[in-house]
Amino acid sequence: IENWNAVVKPEDTVIHLGDVGLGHESDLKCIIPLLNGHKILIRGNHDTKSRNFYLEAGFDEVRPSFIEEFDGVKIFFSHRPDSRPGNQHDTYDMHFYGHVHSKDFHGTYPTIARNGACLCVERWDYIPVELHKVLELCKNSGINASSI
Repeated sequence: IENWNAVVKPEDTVIHLGDVGLGHESDLKCIIPLLNGHKILIRGNHDTKSRNFYLEAGFDEVRPSFIEEFDGVKIFFSHRPDSRPGNQHDTYDMHFYGHVHSKDFHGTYPTIARNGACLCVERWDYIPVELHKVLELCKNSGINASSI
């Protein structure tokens, strides 16, 4: 909560890329409302409760995935790195995902690549990271990940 609120202001939007919590329902309903910002949950494989549960717990939106343009870059936001947009005709420039919790995945799913990023909280010291920063890191990356 402290890490989140230290960088997220009430007017900010946060896209949480899934696996929000494995704790008890009552814990999630206590913690999520304490987190600043407009919160969008991209459901992960561990987010098994109903959509209404997450809305009642404090998320403003719950989605399976989506594509959004930001600073002229079309970004596909999803939980899994191997997922694809719902519409096979959708195209995107970068893919941002969670799911890969390990910090060392033998280069298969790099934290930062030219064409996307793993934004799982374990890789970012449990601190939300600003989209501008991730885009800049991706643009300067020498890695082009085939897995994303």
